[in-house]
Amino acid sequence: MVLPRVGGPPPEPTTTPVTIAETPVTIAAELGGPADLGGIGEHPSAASGPALLERDSASADLPPRARPWGWLRLRAQPRRWARRARPRQWAWSRLWLPGFVALALIALVVLLRAYLDRPFWYDEIWRGHFVSEPVGTLWSELAAANTPSALGWLSVTRLSGDLFGWHSWALRLPGFAALPALGALTAVLTRRFSGTVAALFAVCWLCLNATFLDLATQLKPYTIETLAAVAVVLLWLGPAPGSGIGFGAGGVHSGGDVRPPVRLGSVDRGRLVRRTAAGVISLFSVPAIFLVIPLAVMDVLPGPDRRRRITETLPSVVLVAAHTFLFIGHQSAQRAGGYWDTQFLAGRNPWQAVSFVAEQLWRFGTGSPPGIDQFDPSLVPGFVDLPGYLPGLLAPVIVLLGAIGAAALARRSDGRRVLGALAGAELLMLGASAARFWPFGPTRTNQFVVPMFILVVVVGGDRVIRLAARRAGRAWHAVRCSGAVPAPRTSRDPEVTDAADVTAVPDHPDSPADPLVPRVLDVGRAPAARCVVDASGAVAVILLVVLAAGVALSGAVSGDRLVWERRDRMRGLDLMVDAAVATRRLVRPGDLVVVGGRLARPGWIYAMEVSTDAPRAPEGLPRPRVERAPGTAAGAAAGTGAGTTSRTEPPRVVRAETVFVDPGLRDSVGRLVPLAVQLERPRRPGRLVVFVFDIDAAAMAPGLAALRDEGWCPGESWRFRLTGSVTVYSDCPKPSVASRG
Repeated sequence: MVLPRVGGPPPEPTTTPVTIAETPVTIAAELGGPADLGGIGEHPSAASGPALLERDSASADLPPRARPWGWLRLRAQPRRWARRARPRQWAWSRLWLPGFVALALIALVVLLRAYLDRPFWYDEIWRGHFVSEPVGTLWSELAAANTPSALGWLSVTRLSGDLFGWHSWALRLPGFAALPALGALTAVLTRRFSGTVAALFAVCWLCLNATFLDLATQLKPYTIETLAAVAVVLLWLGPAPGSGIGFGAGGVHSGGDVRPPVRLGSVDRGRLVRRTAAGVISLFSVPAIFLVIPLAVMDVLPGPDRRRRITETLPSVVLVAAHTFLFIGHQSAQRAGGYWDTQFLAGRNPWQAVSFVAEQLWRFGTGSPPGIDQFDPSLVPGFVDLPGYLPGLLAPVIVLLGAIGAAALARRSDGRRVLGALAGAELLMLGASAARFWPFGPTRTNQFVVPMFILVVVVGGDRVIRLAARRAGRAWHAVRCSGAVPAPRTSRDPEVTDAADVTAVPDHPDSPADPLVPRVLDVGRAPAARCVVDASGAVAVILLVVLAAGVALSGAVSGDRLVWERRDRMRGLDLMVDAAVATRRLVRPGDLVVVGGRLARPGWIYAMEVSTDAPRAPEGLPRPRVERAPGTAAGAAAGTGAGTTSRTEPPRVVRAETVFVDPGLRDSVGRLVPLAVQLERPRRPGRLVVFVFDIDAAAMAPGLAALRDEGWCPGESWRFRLTGSVTVYSDCPKPSVASRG
């Protein structure tokens, strides 16, 4: 052991050669480790064979707390021993937060259970049609889908319908169940880069947001897609640093995707499994390709041993690419419509394109949280009953905290992966919007990136508060000690959690600066007044961030009252099941069912052929027409009475016996096709039972009036609020030519 001198220059370090046997070598830094040694969070493992390494013999004899900064502990251990040595207590200390979040959100889901039983409205019922469509005709039906659906989402929703029955609550159940899981994974992802309070704030900012809750309570895939996006990112990052699950790439702790060392060229099975699992999860999300491709590029491009990286990443890329180009690409009929024109970059000149991107970026910043949908007018908006200037006032603070958070994440390898995934996803979506394949901006289709926007902003706020609180505490300590310099603080101090708080100074006043030796943030012997000013400024910064967080959270949850109060509201096409039941009771043998309206077909097919829900307003329906069996009383024959679904309900009208008409249908030369022509059949039906979608009632009126000229006269009719009407047309004498004139 070499004792340090008192005064004078430090002793010359002596080196001792250490020979290590032919075993994969793990070099683990005590504090954070070199994150940039081999690409993004990786370093090539040590080659096999004898290795000659040198270390400071003087520092080797010092206790662990006294070892200089950057001292590397060399451990030669086989893979099997390393796996046995992994600590297990990390799991219990990390599970309480996601468990608490999941339980709290389960309570919220139970509170909102009234949304489960609501009848489907237009934007849900057409999805129910594609989910329930028989396998034999599913592929052809998907070609005309309003919006593409992921294979995984279709499968899990269909499974729920098969297991629990084709009820509205059964099809909504997967989306409801995804909300607690999303909150738990969001807490895990945010806690990886920030504190517990910041993670809880992130969960509340996302999962309690009124707009997001409105989406989550409907038969829509956006909650599951957001959950899949967070799961993909977590799987790609790998175990969190300090979790004790394994070691960094090549044995170097890198702050992300840690694993035991592997030889050059050999595939890491754990990494391969995680990447493949991410590819499987991406099948539940339509926009998953926008995340997987940037993550795969960040894996493959930097660093050595590229062939191994390609092998580990290839399965996930193949899965998401096949799913996108074969299954999703088949459902691209919406490109021909004009619904998303305002969110497409296509068709704009350079100046309009720049203005479009700037406008969308501003809308990202004014959202609470950033990126939440501001396009769909049917959703509950944010900042309800709050001043309209708050979003614009809050946007600069969110942008500033986002910039600080991005800078903090950029210092970590796993943080750079998150930033790369977010930036890459936005660039790919912008490119897809130029080809009219995907809308760009804060729309409901892009909610999958909202958790990452939240992560960046929350990390920035957490970092600012921690640094300001630390500065205020040191300044007040200096004032209380009458200007005495606070005790030295290094990165080995348990209260110092960030290497950014230390810089390099020499251990000895006469020795040159060593970049691996920590230097404290020197408060100096500044006057007490200056310390008071510093502390006051730090406290003001903390209060400003807390105030901004409170305003942002208030804006996000301000619409929750409307979500609760509107749990029974009508949106449109809610009573399609009632209309289908009424039609079944009215149809007689030889009648023809006519469904009018460009958008009515998928909802009518689901309500007539699949749905097992009871009518919402049975008292307004025609009584079921049931033939009484001999010796049966009239009351018994009627079953459970009017307006109820029972074994006495008439049979469903199959698709082959139904005619779907479109008032805007045109022929090959662009002329409108009359309704009477669309209804032409080889054999004249006995009656027409016509359902007209409420939205298309005005467009259908001229064609229905012209049916009088063909000998069809309207009879009894039933109206369904915000849905449409069912009218029976019977034979009547055709008007004379003179009366027509």
